[in-house]
Amino acid sequence: MSRQILRLHQDVTGVLKTLVFSEKQVKRHDGSWFKVRIMPYRTQDIVIDGVVITFIDISETKKLEIQLRSTQV
Repeated sequence: MSRQILRLHQDVTGVLKTLVFSEKQVKRHDGSWFKVRIMPYRTQDIVIDGVVITFIDISETKKLEIQLRSTQV
């Protein structure tokens, strides 16, 4: 199992234990970037029944951020 999968599993476990959402920026091996959000899933009866995980591609934003930093040096 890859390190990223193990980290994701640990993050999911942490969110389920603490009920506090997690948000991280992750760089993939191909150079693309994603914002990963993990939130507890609550049913209509306010019962925790898992997590919701979203992956948002932020590659363009990170590219612009890196360019901006390089011009400020």
